[in-house]
Amino acid sequence: MSRRALPYDAPPWNDDELLRGIRSNVPSWDLSAGDIIKRTELHQRFGGRRQGGIGPSKQSPNVLVFTDPRSGAQFGYNDRWEGSVFHYTGEGQLGDQTMTSGNRAILDHQTDNRALRLFKGVGGLVRYEGEFELDPVQAWYFGHELDRAGALRKVIIFRLRAADLPYPLASGSYEAARELPGPFGEPSVEADETASAAAREPFAVDPSVVDRGTQGHARTQNALRAFVENKGTATLRPDLHGGDPDFDLAWIKGTVWYVAEVKSLTRGNESKQLRLALGQVLDYQDRLSRRHTDVKAVIAVEIPVLDRRWVSLCERHGVLLVWPETFEAVLSPVLAS
Repeated sequence: MSRRALPYDAPPWNDDELLRGIRSNVPSWDLSAGDIIKRTELHQRFGGRRQGGIGPSKQSPNVLVFTDPRSGAQFGYNDRWEGSVFHYTGEGQLGDQTMTSGNRAILDHQTDNRALRLFKGVGGLVRYEGEFELDPVQAWYFGHELDRAGALRKVIIFRLRAADLPYPLASGSYEAARELPGPFGEPSVEADETASAAAREPFAVDPSVVDRGTQGHARTQNALRAFVENKGTATLRPDLHGGDPDFDLAWIKGTVWYVAEVKSLTRGNESKQLRLALGQVLDYQDRLSRRHTDVKAVIAVEIPVLDRRWVSLCERHGVLLVWPETFEAVLSPVLAS
């Protein structure tokens, strides 16, 4: 069959030129691990969903993944490091999670030729943690967590490894491979005591309750910060460019690192808040202990603890449990040593 003549002098078909034209419209990735960017700007440049934890992009060959253990814990998102593996909880706040939508995008990111990009934070400013890949031995597993309504359900937990680290690691953890610095933290700032809750799904959570907890947390944190600094010791917040855990406040006294978790408190949520605080602060202490030999944990709560068994429980674990009325008696000896 003869080739049909074209009504104009068409240039030869050139696949390379065509592909270059297509690729020229795809934004090149120019963020480095540790870079901080507004989430709105991130999506303007690289696409992906502007809300939620998983954002597959149609604009660029990326799956953007966001984690915030602090805010996610209330919905059963228990994201965490275990050695060199980051355990990331899939999307879905109610009922059993399924391998669909964003979860499927993570699972298929390699076959779809998409880079998996992890960010710390879910709104406002987020920090790029780097490119990750699914663990080649076990990509995911089912866990069990409470959903938004308080019902036990199955969650998908992905096992992620940094793409630029060898597999398997010869020795040590992700933190060791990254050669994190010895010192930790950066100068702290006062917390905003007027902060209000962001818009949520109607009737899911009473915004006034959220605001009370947020503002109570900020007042308690500022009170602890002021007390420690009035004793002549500078306070710290997590270093956004380092590998610090997401503690509320910290300080260094002599050769000892102190790391604190702050919690708002009511009579109705005392046990729930203290269980959460104890797990969080022991996690912070364990992670920092890989970088320093003497790390002490502190829990600061908004009001006096009614059930005093929590005081003895914290003592057994070497944790200082304080509230503003006990700062002088409990913390002054620590800050004077």
